[in-house]
Amino acid sequence: MKKLMCVSLLIVLLGSGFMYSFDREQIKILEQGVQEWNLWRRMPENKTTYIDLDVASFENARLNSVNFERASLYAANFEKADLSYSKLQHAVMRAVNCQYANLYRAEMFGVDLYGANLRSANLAQAKLSEADLTRARMADSKLYKADMQNAKLFEAILTKADIREAFLVYAILAGADLSNANLSKANLTNARLDNAIMNNTDLSGADLTKANLTGVDLSTAKLTDTVLRQVNLTNARVRAELKESLLEQSVYGYSTIEWVD
Repeated sequence: MKKLMCVSLLIVLLGSGFMYSFDREQIKILEQGVQEWNLWRRMPENKTTYIDLDVASFENARLNSVNFERASLYAANFEKADLSYSKLQHAVMRAVNCQYANLYRAEMFGVDLYGANLRSANLAQAKLSEADLTRARMADSKLYKADMQNAKLFEAILTKADIREAFLVYAILAGADLSNANLSKANLTNARLDNAIMNNTDLSGADLTKANLTGVDLSTAKLTDTVLRQVNLTNARVRAELKESLLEQSVYGYSTIEWVD
């Protein structure tokens, strides 16, 4: 049976003085291939088994369609790994390295990716609703048509990210860096974007109905056909040419907007 590529055994001694390692027996099963792993996980006696793959390295590994649901993958290395169509619901992936990883259409409901490195990762059409991406590094990532409803992206770095047509209803992007990101035709209804950095952000055709844009500088953002109905623009900076349009859309905080020529 074809074995996984580049699954290496690691034990990492962290600065705290504690020894953290993955479960070696589980690694041996995974080395037999994704099909064997998924079959093992489906066995009745293994359905409640704790999956411990903390700090393991899967660099360049072919893991498409793997079942890592509810697995502990803290600080694991998935750089350039293929995790397309994988099941990662409620997995703990804090501080993982997923740079250049392929997570196309991955099932990631409720996944914990706090502080993860997702730079240049492919998350197109991934299901990330209720995921925790707080302070995740996601510059140059692909999030085209990703489902991020209720996701937490507080202070996430999303510079130059492709977030076109993404579903971000009720998402928390407060303090996130969206400089040069493409959010065209994204659904940001009721999203929190307070104090987000939006230098040259493309919001053309996006729906920001009832979004919180308190303190946001939109003076360089692309707002062609953007829906800003009932948004909160308290202490925001907006181009003066949009005055009439915003007044018609009943924005909040209108009297505190700083109009920029």
